[in-house]
Amino acid sequence: TVELKSMGANHVLFLNAYNNTNIGDASWLASPTLDFAAATEASLTFDLSYAFRGSNVDQLLILASTDCGVSYIDTVFNESRVDLANGESSSSTWVPEDADWQRGLTINLNAYAGESSVRIAFVFVNGNGNNIYLDNIEFFVSATPITVTNSMSVYPNPFLLSEQDENPLSVTFGLPEKGPVVIEVIDMVGRVLISEIPQNVLNQTYKIVAPDLPAGMYVVRAKSNTGTFSKRVIIVK
Repeated sequence: TVELKSMGANHVLFLNAYNNTNIGDASWLASPTLDFAAATEASLTFDLSYAFRGSNVDQLLILASTDCGVSYIDTVFNESRVDLANGESSSSTWVPEDADWQRGLTINLNAYAGESSVRIAFVFVNGNGNNIYLDNIEFFVSATPITVTNSMSVYPNPFLLSEQDENPLSVTFGLPEKGPVVIEVIDMVGRVLISEIPQNVLNQTYKIVAPDLPAGMYVVRAKSNTGTFSKRVIIVK
């Protein structure tokens, strides 16, 4: 069940999966009918916070309808567990801090421009994992409603582990204010393999000393006072 939860001076949408043992229970949040008939572009943005727990699989779907919600045929977003959580895990009931939010997630809805009877539904499928929070759900008649700032870049990508002395894995920041940053390298099952906390970060570049990690996909995540940023990186031998 979708609830409205007070968090400080703000109210957010909240779904309690931590205490819900009804596996497969689906909670729906559907938009009113959206008239994109005169639009040539459209998009959706939202903020999300979630942390996965153990091997439990929670799933968030965003579905689209062009017949006022009679049927939802198209899936425009489908993520679960580690991907949905952006690598964040917690064994206790999840209550996010300000820096734990994924801000300004954007879904391109250009396929529905010109349609007059669009509805968009958020569907959370419970796996008894952890709580999910949603906020600032907005629709725009443009494809790029938010100016994306390059808050963090990670390079080289792919990263060749055997050449890290000559070409190390580097993280460059462009933050709006100076402060400490937690830099983590996380594998695809959510384990934090590297964690560093440089201080007074604004626009510096930091080198990550990588141990002998297996080849594969990893998430480099940075948590600052202004938000959480992440990039996927491929490590090759």
